[in-house]
Amino acid sequence: MVRAVTDDVSDDVTVVHAPPPDKKKTWRLILLAVLLVGLVVIGKVTGLADHLTVPKIREFMSELGVLGFLLYLAVFCLGELVHIPGMAFMLAAVVAYGEVGGGIAGFVGGVISVSFTFVLVRRVGGQPLGEIKWPIMRKVLELMGERPIAVVTVLRIVFAFSPVLNYALAMSSVRFREYVIGSFIGLIPWAIGCALFTEWLLDFTGLAAG
Repeated sequence: MVRAVTDDVSDDVTVVHAPPPDKKKTWRLILLAVLLVGLVVIGKVTGLADHLTVPKIREFMSELGVLGFLLYLAVFCLGELVHIPGMAFMLAAVVAYGEVGGGIAGFVGGVISVSFTFVLVRRVGGQPLGEIKWPIMRKVLELMGERPIAVVTVLRIVFAFSPVLNYALAMSSVRFREYVIGSFIGLIPWAIGCALFTEWLLDFTGLAAG
């Protein structure tokens, strides 16, 4: 009698297999890589990266009024994705609108631009860096988890509009609100610098040409 019960129980046992590898994450990263590389290639092949110079940006900002500023914001977001230096847009705003107005316009455009990149990269690629096991990277991520705004602020002050920084932060565990606040604070020195030292920066970086 006992043996019969044992046999019935063994027949009902369900073998649980290990879950298959998460292929979705891999495909998201591949799609993200194709998208980002593709945008840079398109920017080079079409000449967009060479065409969007400080003089050209200043020209449409000055001539189109409010529409020019809205176009400036859109082009700033696109320019960040095709690796046009963010400083070129900040300096163009100062040349077009003056130190105060241009400094504010460039600052607003910068925050919107890096925020747009964050949203796009996170939507497509997810947050794979949040699961990384490399010890050094884990320490950085732990610090970011403890003081995310401070870490983003320091990184933004040091690396400004660096596309690689934008991608890395978007794929980390930092939240969008923390990213925006940190970027907001970190870009203030860059906006002030572009407003106060416009001519020198144009000459030093070679962005005045075009």
